[in-house]
Amino acid sequence: MKRLTLLFGALLAAALCTLPTADAAAQPKPTKYNLCRKHPADGPYIVYDAKKGAYAATADKRGRVRVMPYGGGPVEVRSSRGAYLFSVTPHAVERGPRELPQAPKLFVTSDLHGDFRSFATLLQAHGVIDGDCRWSYGNNQLAVIGDIFDRGYDVLPLLWLMYKLEQEAADAGGAAVLLLGNHEGMVLAGDVRYTRGKYLETARQLGMENSANCFRPTRNSAAGSRPATRCCASAATSSYTRD
Repeated sequence: MKRLTLLFGALLAAALCTLPTADAAAQPKPTKYNLCRKHPADGPYIVYDAKKGAYAATADKRGRVRVMPYGGGPVEVRSSRGAYLFSVTPHAVERGPRELPQAPKLFVTSDLHGDFRSFATLLQAHGVIDGDCRWSYGNNQLAVIGDIFDRGYDVLPLLWLMYKLEQEAADAGGAAVLLLGNHEGMVLAGDVRYTRGKYLETARQLGMENSANCFRPTRNSAAGSRPATRCCASAATSSYTRD
């Protein structure tokens, strides 16, 4: 069933998470990642709000978040240093199948940790995307098995790229799949010890500090398990290509 939401809906909410509201004494001390204020530029985030409608939120080079109404159309994605990377048009998506047929080629990687440049260079070197970040892998498959989140400065561009490639790959008869790793699980459960301060500050300015713990087990959850979002996987630490 199609949903008018972004591929990374749940991940986007988690990327905007900060520590849950609690007594100051119960709050863990900020880590070096939390305190880092380098490269504060962030966004664009496309937010669908029942009261405000759709809006785009972007943080400038000083970390100031600006919000503008979003009426649809292409979105420019830029790096944390302000460099143009690519454009993408938000589109409806649907939950992917649990299994995919074997493709002629399969490229697997993980642990991107906000490093857009390295990821793009890796994909270009293996013919997965072209110089404009467009899918060029035909009916083959790309699988990113977790850990896009944390440590780096370009987590959001990575999410936008995977969102764009999923559609482009499907149109070409291939597939681009993003799975959850342990760092996605950590942030979704409110553990932001490795999250850069820029993301925490964006969340604070947007009033989304309490978005954390969205996947924390509750009394009503079955056996204390997290809701299923596509698939969870323990991320490997290297890239793999099958010809």
